[in-house]
Amino acid sequence: MNPFIVANTGPAFNITTGLDRNLDRQFNERPSFAADNAPCSATIKCTRFGKFNLDPLPGETIIPRNYGHAPGAFVVNLRVSRAFAFGVINRGNAAAAKPTGQTAAAAAGGPGGPAPAGGGSGARTAAVGVGPQGGAGAASEKRYNLNVSINFQNIFNRVNLGVPVGNLSSPSFGESLGLGGAFGGFGAPGSTGAGNRRIYAQVRLNF
Repeated sequence: MNPFIVANTGPAFNITTGLDRNLDRQFNERPSFAADNAPCSATIKCTRFGKFNLDPLPGETIIPRNYGHAPGAFVVNLRVSRAFAFGVINRGNAAAAKPTGQTAAAAAGGPGGPAPAGGGSGARTAAVGVGPQGGAGAASEKRYNLNVSINFQNIFNRVNLGVPVGNLSSPSFGESLGLGGAFGGFGAPGSTGAGNRRIYAQVRLNF
């Protein structure tokens, strides 16, 4: 099991008036902070981020850049996999495991070789075989390996919203009109790859 968890606070975004008061063909002007007692109107916008004046008066403080904050994101991805090995390849070599000539004599403690260490019998020493990989007793390996895996993206199906609209003149101000991209395999913000829970199954056979 391979879990992958991503949690982040929401990014900041600009709040703008959506108007071109200084006639520079740019609609990125920021409003000022409206007085607490100012009534909400066409130019005084009352929002959850505060009360803003779209037509700042002399002496009023312009709000700073990136005054708004978008929702945070929380994503849990999970990969579950299991490997199965089956089918036997017999690579045993009986000749490699059978002592001959001087080697047999040495293993048995006879002429041409020393006695077995520790006083053991020669028959016991000669019975140890050598497998195909050079290890004692390794005489076979698996022919097939099957790997089955399931990948869950956003396993809890949490909706992660994108950056809200920052234009105070828009009827959708403060609303997220799309999904937010999150690190962990969800694609770019607003894309179909940034969607909710997805499940992928994969099977791989090695032979």
